[in-house]
Amino acid sequence: VSTQSTGEVVMFENYHHIGRRLNWMGLATLSEHLKNCDKVYREHLEGYIKGKLGDPIEKISTFFTGVKSCLTPAMRPEEVGFNMSYSKSVLVKLLDDHQFKVVKKSIDNSIAKIDKHLSKEECLFSTVRTKYLSTFFHNVTEYNRLMELCYPGSKLQFQCKVDELRTIYGHEEDEDGDGEIGERLAAGMAARWDDSATSL
Repeated sequence: VSTQSTGEVVMFENYHHIGRRLNWMGLATLSEHLKNCDKVYREHLEGYIKGKLGDPIEKISTFFTGVKSCLTPAMRPEEVGFNMSYSKSVLVKLLDDHQFKVVKKSIDNSIAKIDKHLSKEECLFSTVRTKYLSTFFHNVTEYNRLMELCYPGSKLQFQCKVDELRTIYGHEEDEDGDGEIGERLAAGMAARWDDSATSL
């Protein structure tokens, strides 16, 4: 464990390690334990990303959380902007405050934290980095959708383009970083069970 680790990191690294050991044992009776490891691993990984790494566009995220709260049956999406807190001018200012270089620097700082916090033994840097980037790209895509929905014809858009950032960080569109234990280890265990059944 890295000397810079947080409690969340210790937890998801430990459960990742336990999951790998359970998978290596290849016993069908350990299936529920493996599922539990996967659940706890994911919970603490998400807790780390949300609580310790920070959001590169936190103020924009807060803005759109408010926008979504306004989307009720009593209010049409295009009426949200009439609320002074969620007006087009407020959004324009927020977008101007989050220029490409500012957002990229924040992402780079978070990735550096991941490298500092994680141990080398569990080899989870790539997985956590991918999950962090996927969360960010998902949020930006959702906010772009809300801008088109609630501010039609405004042509508002982020200065930081998702496709450009994906290219810079070598992040494929379908990457989500979730399968470290659940899919990969469970698949490995299933293969072991099949081999065992064949040999009987």
